[in-house]
Amino acid sequence: MRSINNYSKWIQDILTKHLEEDTSNKKVLCLVTIECSFRKTPFVEDGEHSSGLFRHFQLLYNKFSHKTLGRNYHRASHRSGLSLAIACIDVEGSKYGWISREYRNPHIHAIWAIPESQQLTLEDLCKKPVIEFSKNGHNNVYKFNFEKIETATKTEMNRVTNYITKFLPHNESSQFFQEDIRICPI
Repeated sequence: MRSINNYSKWIQDILTKHLEEDTSNKKVLCLVTIECSFRKTPFVEDGEHSSGLFRHFQLLYNKFSHKTLGRNYHRASHRSGLSLAIACIDVEGSKYGWISREYRNPHIHAIWAIPESQQLTLEDLCKKPVIEFSKNGHNNVYKFNFEKIETATKTEMNRVTNYITKFLPHNESSQFFQEDIRICPI
């Protein structure tokens, strides 16, 4: 089983490479947390909730890309303009090592490397909750929390990547959530 430090270092390497490759725009790092008020219970009985969370992470990424690059953002000619975003699944209590068999409040922490000029666009998108309606009347509400990482120093990047990856080693051994990490662009 890999440790938090292995995951953290791997993500830091991806971020560092991305930041070093594109020096045309000053980049900022942002942390976005995606939470959901699930229709059934705060306890997760199966790993299906991660797919809904990652789906809404992907929708947020796509909306951001559409707003910043235009409707053809997905074409190969725009690939170099896409921002880097890395999302990891987490559960309540993992910060303190209190992970039990009852996974409470699954959520996603995502680190984004975006041009400084696009920070307000991402911040505005995160202000609007998304309501997912279902036929049986049990609706999910997805909320986004935006936080700019003030200094992108090595120490701060290490702190943030350790934070977003803290649940990954546990999920690696339990395999409870089918998907536990997503990197965009895919």
